[in-house]
Amino acid sequence: KSTLSNIISGLQRQSSGEIYVEGKQIDIKSTAQARHYGITVMTQEIDYCPNLTVAGNIFLGIEKKRGVVIDWKYMNKETQKILDKLGVEFSPKDKAEFLSINQKQQMQLARILYKKGKLIFQYDDTFLKEKSSRKEQKRLKGEFKSIMKMMKN
Repeated sequence: KSTLSNIISGLQRQSSGEIYVEGKQIDIKSTAQARHYGITVMTQEIDYCPNLTVAGNIFLGIEKKRGVVIDWKYMNKETQKILDKLGVEFSPKDKAEFLSINQKQQMQLARILYKKGKLIFQYDDTFLKEKSSRKEQKRLKGEFKSIMKMMKN
């Protein structure tokens, strides 16, 4: 599982085989190139900044600005749209450090959705199962164009 996710995400060069995205053969040489194709790996280790808000984490590195000032109104509004799609119970203005593990995973997923992720490798799907009905799980999965889940044994 880890070798495949490393190759697809651009962390490791493939030694054989072919990779296709949307019907086109591609050669992924870097993580930036993988992100360009909408490929993301969602690991159990949650990548976030605890001192930032949910919106701050989603827009980290891609902050929207008005001149030299960060446009928090825009970022909070866009974050709320994604959180509404996911049906989560926290706010763009909540501090990330106070979120549960499940909510932090949902925040990570919201960041991927904002960046228009198309193929998402996921090692653990407990965040989909926790407090979610089968109908809700199916709806969340439908938000993606493709999902490959790699369950940890």
